[in-house]
Amino acid sequence: EPLAGTAPEHTERTLLVPHRGPMAKEPLDSPQLALPREWIEAALRAVPRSRMHLFVREPGHPLADALLVAHTSPEARVIRRFSLAEATSAEALAELLRSPSAGEAVEGPLHLVCTHGKRDACCARRGTALHRALQAHAGDRVLRTSHLGGHRFAPIVHSFPAGLCFGRVEIDEVARLDEAAARGEAYDPSRLRGVFPHDGFESAALVRYLAEGGTLARASVSREGELVRITSPSLTRVYRVKRESLEPRPLSCG
Repeated sequence: EPLAGTAPEHTERTLLVPHRGPMAKEPLDSPQLALPREWIEAALRAVPRSRMHLFVREPGHPLADALLVAHTSPEARVIRRFSLAEATSAEALAELLRSPSAGEAVEGPLHLVCTHGKRDACCARRGTALHRALQAHAGDRVLRTSHLGGHRFAPIVHSFPAGLCFGRVEIDEVARLDEAAARGEAYDPSRLRGVFPHDGFESAALVRYLAEGGTLARASVSREGELVRITSPSLTRVYRVKRESLEPRPLSCG
């Protein structure tokens, strides 16, 4: 199954909540959440185009007790850090989600690797091995997370603040992935599922654009129906993207 256009759509904010202990199949069903479930759910409803993931509190990790928000809107691509104590209510949490200038800046790239075994065994097996390799290269800029979506494409990596969503990443590719993400670029278009906050049509066109020699730097994307226009100082392309129904696929990678 092709990867292009399979990334989660319309994601402008990603809330990352630290978690100690086992994760349930549905992350918010997990015991001992760092914040009340109802606060998280209310904040996500209040701030459109937002997603939430739990990340594993690694002993000694500098982000182990931090609440993180990765902004991937056209106006701001930044990662902000807060203390858990700053989220005093659902309303306060929503305010932390909204503002790309609040909190402390976190230097990227920050990579999320899905290792959520309760959701899918492939993410646990393949994701854990990839996390180990990527952490050996990028150190504390790597987090193990709950379900990122698309576990049939495991191992899955999301890289912020560029908002790059990768699938089927190989262990020997981690250095290239990290170095390109530091420039805000995708290391290999064939591994790219999409770029936040774009929809599936736009992401599919972006993958093709990168394969033809385009870059994400200073690229603007617009869509009218099936036509996607991508413009940058170096290259302009217009693509017709169609959505087709495929035969049913297994939800797991194996």
